[in-house]
Amino acid sequence: METIPPIQWFCPPECGFCCSLVGLDPEVFEKHKNKVQRKIVKRWTVNGKLYLATEDRYCLFLNPEGRCVIYEDRPKICRDFGITPGLECPFFDLKGVPIPEQEVEARLKWIEQQNKERMEKDGWFK
Repeated sequence: METIPPIQWFCPPECGFCCSLVGLDPEVFEKHKNKVQRKIVKRWTVNGKLYLATEDRYCLFLNPEGRCVIYEDRPKICRDFGITPGLECPFFDLKGVPIPEQEVEARLKWIEQQNKERMEKDGWFK
């Protein structure tokens, strides 16, 4: 059986763009609640996942240096972002080459639309 090597990609220091509101397993939050880096301003539970909004929209576990403080237990979406088709970084390609501005704008619009559709499907606007 052939082993496929993991994809490596470039992530600019202190970016954190992809580190925003994601659903957490309540057990993961309980395990790491002492590592929270930001003030939680709103809480939801949707389909068994805990959503914790912060004032600046970034993940509550993203430290000031732009690093995840629960990296070993980060959600699946965080593991998949950047290496899954449809979840590419909107700013850089896998080698760290900046994406042209026009394509960045298109990628950001697509991400916004996908988020809106997911939130509608999950019942956020009811």
